Amino acid sequence: MMGMKYNKLGFQMNLFFGIFFFVPMTVAAVLAIMYFSDKIYKAEMNKTASDLWVAELLYDYNVKYYGNLARTYASNRLVVMLFGLDLGEKVGLELSKQAKLDNIDMITVVDINMNVKIRSHSPKTINIPFQLKKSYVDDALAGNSVSGTELITRKELLDEGLDLSNLKKPDDEFHIVITASAPIYELRNYNTPGAKKNILGVVIVRKILTENSLIADRIQELQNIGSAIFKKDILVAKRSLHQVGGGFQLPPKDVTDKVLSTRESIDYPLIKKNGSLSKLSQIFDFEGKPIGILMIQRGIAPYLEAKNFAILTVCFIFLFAAVIMYGLKLVINRRIVLPVESLTDGAERLGQGHYDSRLTVDSKDEMGILTRTFNTMAESLEKAHVELEMEVLKHQESKQVIEGSLNEKVLLLREVHHRVKNNLQIIYSLLSLATAQTRNQEAVNVLTDSSSRIYTMALIHMQLYESKHLDKVEMDRNVNDLASNLIQSYGTAEKPVYIVVEPTDVCLTITQAIPCGLVLNELISNSFKHAFKGNGGRIDVSIRKDDDDNVTITVQDDGQGFGEGIDPEAFESLGLRLITGLVQEQLSGKVDFRAGGNGAQVTIEFQAM
Repeated sequence: MMGMKYNKLGFQMNLFFGIFFFVPMTVAAVLAIMYFSDKIYKAEMNKTASDLWVAELLYDYNVKYYGNLARTYASNRLVVMLFGLDLGEKVGLELSKQAKLDNIDMITVVDINMNVKIRSHSPKTINIPFQLKKSYVDDALAGNSVSGTELITRKELLDEGLDLSNLKKPDDEFHIVITASAPIYELRNYNTPGAKKNILGVVIVRKILTENSLIADRIQELQNIGSAIFKKDILVAKRSLHQVGGGFQLPPKDVTDKVLSTRESIDYPLIKKNGSLSKLSQIFDFEGKPIGILMIQRGIAPYLEAKNFAILTVCFIFLFAAVIMYGLKLVINRRIVLPVESLTDGAERLGQGHYDSRLTVDSKDEMGILTRTFNTMAESLEKAHVELEMEVLKHQESKQVIEGSLNEKVLLLREVHHRVKNNLQIIYSLLSLATAQTRNQEAVNVLTDSSSRIYTMALIHMQLYESKHLDKVEMDRNVNDLASNLIQSYGTAEKPVYIVVEPTDVCLTITQAIPCGLVLNELISNSFKHAFKGNGGRIDVSIRKDDDDNVTITVQDDGQGFGEGIDPEAFESLGLRLITGLVQEQLSGKVDFRAGGNGAQVTIEFQAM
């Protein structure tokens, strides 16, 4: 009877666990794998889309770079003076040297009658009609500087006197070219505001995109991805990464045709070993027609690793749950099926007064009721003790969870400050790079001021990341670091300007530290730029706080001063208006500009938080 009962009960338990646990868990595991695989794929493609967006910005930046070069050549006094002298060949030779330095293939100067006056690529072929008259030439003659990409045939380039023998494929029917044009104004009245400026001609700058194109190199270096440039559906340049097995993986013709026929970017995933994830977008000419393709490519290894990790994780959870269920099944078998053999022995110990004994039974008759009643009495005392231990354990676990959560939030906050600092540092580096490549002094000044402001904010986040206290900024260290950066940006070794920072123990919250840093940056940089007029001098900075938490910041120089009757409301300078706005709106304080016989003094007062 016992054997038949055991087999029947075991079969029922197996059926129960199979229907209500194993099958649902298997289905859930499959659905989870599908869900996470899709999520990981979309995340990787979103990264690829972001990489393409940045690559498009880099490409547009290079196009605008050649536009700036065209305007620079158009404002060259030597070029402007050419129209009064017969020096086209000599100037062409000079521009040929400069073109090599600026990575330009062609510089052409034509007059308003479309006669070629200068050619950097063929200095002797001048004073003849210009053949490549297109819309951007008309735009330049109308006073507009334009830049963009176009397709130019091999014959047109040869007619323009360009030597194509150095190209790897000199027999190509057409070439993809970055072109920029700018008007050349007559020197008379050039710097007179409001005066009419006569246009003498046009400067046309061209860069032919080839396998050695620097654009592809910059995309690869800055983003660590593969990239390619096509003229229509023909590959021009490519840069591959070692993560992509077998080198750069080109798309088939139907994909490139689809890209050229639509104005939307196209995904091109190769989901296989040594595959890749690619995204393609169009390159448009001056008339908005697609003439080429910009493609970026990421290795598929990170996607496959993430996908395999997700699958392994789901499988591990499934196996772990299966083991738990199997263990639970064994426990039930042990407690329901096997206890009959020990029932007699337990009843005898109970009759002898051994109340610490335990009995197990798998039946639901009177014997089972007796066993459960005995166990209930014996377990009453243990239950209270177990409950007490559970309460203590829960309290300890709650404490650990709270401490772990707090530590995690501190780490996350440090990481936030670290990443903000890194992002600001990247912006600072990009502005510095743009400053180095800009020849316009006014643009250099604007970029330098912007770089200094970005660096000021980055200092705050760097100090918070390195500090033990995430809610306060030590202004003494911050001001000294800021002063060092401004001396590097604006100071000179011949006539140095010294910055003397009074030691202080004032600490401010990040809400007040950032506007304070920006105000100090503007005040000190203004002293560098306007107070000394090329002479050396001294700038004194002090930050003090009284017992009522009133903060006073004073910046004083020994330069020429503001002059009498200064009116803060009449400031036209962006820096001085920024100072007034930050103090009044973000610090809820007041600013006092004082002019004296020996320099200028600015005092700022506000309530510390």
